[in-house]
Order: sequence, then structure tokens, then C-alpha cells
Amino acid sequence: MNCKLNRTRGIAFILLLPLFLLLSCEKNTEEEGVWKEQWLVGPSLIHITNWAEASGDYLEIKKVGSDSWTVYPNAVEGFDYEEGYEYEILVKGRMTPEPVIDRPAMLYSLIEIISKEKKNPDL
Repeated sequence: MNCKLNRTRGIAFILLLPLFLLLSCEKNTEEEGVWKEQWLVGPSLIHITNWAEASGDYLEIKKVGSDSWTVYPNAVEGFDYEEGYEYEILVKGRMTPEPVIDRPAMLYSLIEIISKEKKNPDL
């Protein structure tokens, strides 16, 4: 009889183990291939001539925690940049489903403007 009780407990353990594992797993609410970044956006646009055969004015950005500024050549969806202000923004990045040579491989859209501060252009 003792053997039968141990066998029943063993079967119950095997049947309930997957349930416990599923309940203990943390669900990832992020979409696959999507990430968030926090950027500083400079108060002036950077003019570039003949950069990869595309001239124009581009945002100067720095990822929060980075020491260096870089030029971001594409628009941030939903972000209405106003020159003369330095921004701290939270963006959502995603890979384009079908990258093309003349299109960006990564696209960014605005989640939130964290801060917007007027900057003196003479400094």
C-alpha cells in the first residue's frame, strides 16, 4: 500500500510540475524585435552635405549613458523637433521587416518627451 501511495504522489508531481513551471515564468511584455532607448537630442540640427548621397539637416543624438553624440539621419515618428531646445526623449526602436538599401534598417518612434529645455544658441 505504501508503494501505491508513493506512485500516486509521483504521478501527481509529474502532472503538476509543468503547471508550476508555467506559472513561475515571467512573461515578456516586449514585442519581439522591439526595444526602448532614452536619447538626448541636441538643440541644433547638423547640416551634412553628400552623406551617403543624401544632403540635409539631421538630429544630433546621444543615448543616455553614452559619452558621444552621433547624427541620426531619419525622422523619429511622432516627434516634432523644435530647434533651440534640448530634449530628453524615450523612443521605441524596431527593425524594418524588409530592409531596403535606401531605407533605414532600424526605425524609431516617440514614446515620451521626458524633458524639453530652451538652450542659448551662443553657448
